[in-house]
Amino acid sequence: MNYIKKIREFVSLKSEDAFYIGFILFFFSYWISQASESYPKYPVLVVAFCFFVYKNIKTSYTKKEIIVASLMVFMGVCTWISTENMSVFWCAMIITSMKNVSIKKVLKIMLYISMTITAVVMILALCGISGEVYKEYFGRVDTSEIRFHLGAKHPNSLHFRYMFAISLLFALLFERLKAYHFVILFGVNVILGKMTLSRTGFLCCTVIIILMAGCKYIPKVFESKWSFALINFACLCFIVVSLVGVIKYSENSEIWNSINKLASGRLQLGNQCFAMYGLTLFGSKVDEVIIFDMGIPRVLIENGVIVFTAMYVGMFATMVYFFKKKQYKYIIIMAVFILYSMSEKMNMYAYYNVQIVIMGFAMWQMFAGDKENKIIEL
Repeated sequence: MNYIKKIREFVSLKSEDAFYIGFILFFFSYWISQASESYPKYPVLVVAFCFFVYKNIKTSYTKKEIIVASLMVFMGVCTWISTENMSVFWCAMIITSMKNVSIKKVLKIMLYISMTITAVVMILALCGISGEVYKEYFGRVDTSEIRFHLGAKHPNSLHFRYMFAISLLFALLFERLKAYHFVILFGVNVILGKMTLSRTGFLCCTVIIILMAGCKYIPKVFESKWSFALINFACLCFIVVSLVGVIKYSENSEIWNSINKLASGRLQLGNQCFAMYGLTLFGSKVDEVIIFDMGIPRVLIENGVIVFTAMYVGMFATMVYFFKKKQYKYIIIMAVFILYSMSEKMNMYAYYNVQIVIMGFAMWQMFAGDKENKIIEL
């Protein structure tokens, strides 16, 4: 009888709640697996997948929506088969499952889980139970560097977690922030910068804090079509510069070698990867022996031309949607994550890239048009 009761409770589960449960399982599994390699994430991910499927079965879709959602999942499956990597598939599943879902609830889930796991990892490292507090690194400078990562495996990862957290805080609490909050956030960024020596992390955190403060206290600047065009142009430049840098890099050029050194060897490694795999429709399985960290060109090479086009066309369409809705904080978050992905490979990881859930929410709002989605929380 207990089994029958549980089955009835599951069948009566609301579609939105099914999404939240599935997303919690998905997000927790990937974040905990970054801290513990022995964590068996795949059984939990199978359960998460079942909740996403249940959510979609219980949700009403128009014919147009079904076609677009099916194409996205098909694209994810094709990329999975081609690369043996499920990242695009999970992005497709999450985006297509976000109809009638509260964006703020999703962002809260991401904030609570990510910061809880990060705090536990830091405590374990500082107490000497698990993980290293700091490590000596070579390669970027002539001498060695002491860089702290507090159990996060790499100092860049530690600084990224801070950027991830403040991005979520801005999305959730922007209207309630005061001037001293921005000062505190920047102060922590400076301290972290001294500890991690992560140039990209420090730069991106600085940019998002300054832009959010500007949006808060001089909003008319961000309401201008010129400022919106400038942000879009900057994002386009991030994409073009990353691609050109990887494709055109030459070891025989002093200029390229100087840029490559500034980028910690990323251009050379990316160029090697491009020479090995070239371009395909659905991507190639990239050997992890080549540390190809540049996220933007990695999407093109590892995930293919179709995914790359869909990703960035969707990104610009999402920014247009939020500009019309006067929700500039989401535009800033999107732009800063593009800036960060010039150096790091987090684009198609739905558990690391806040852009994915923002794009998923915006897509269903654009489908709904004047009728709007059942749940609107900007």
